[in-house]
Amino acid sequence: MGGQRCYIQEAMNCARCSSMFVPRTHNALYCSNRCKHKAWRTKRGDVMRQQWREYHRSERGVLTKLLNYAHDRARAEGVTFDLDREWLKPKLDAGVCEVTGLPYQSVAPGKHRTHPYAPSLDRIVAGGPYTKDNVRLVLFAVNRAMSDWGEEVLLTIARALVAKGG
Repeated sequence: MGGQRCYIQEAMNCARCSSMFVPRTHNALYCSNRCKHKAWRTKRGDVMRQQWREYHRSERGVLTKLLNYAHDRARAEGVTFDLDREWLKPKLDAGVCEVTGLPYQSVAPGKHRTHPYAPSLDRIVAGGPYTKDNVRLVLFAVNRAMSDWGEEVLLTIARALVAKGG
């Protein structure tokens, strides 16, 4: 019989989902690879979450996140997208907002997912394409402030705030 052993065992409960299954090997604990993988992820959940956080704080993670989100928005809006890592990396390495000159922060203060000093891609012509001549890297708060009313409104407010001494 080709050197293979015949192994027969009674049905048993899956160690993860408790469904009944007939194991194929003498040391099977899970009814499927899916349950085996989910059990492994559950045991390592804290480690995996920490690795995920560290990746999103890394330069590679920030670049990927910014480009992927912009690409998804461009596809949804049906506009051109021609941004790439080689174009974005020097802007991120500069470390400062192209509008205010304030530095970016890689770690959010508190438990906020998005924070005001996080880098964000801003389209100069709102609703325009995601092209290298129409996109700049700014602070998230600046991008949000300009999203509805534009840069001129933000500048007027900033000047008034400075003039008042606030």
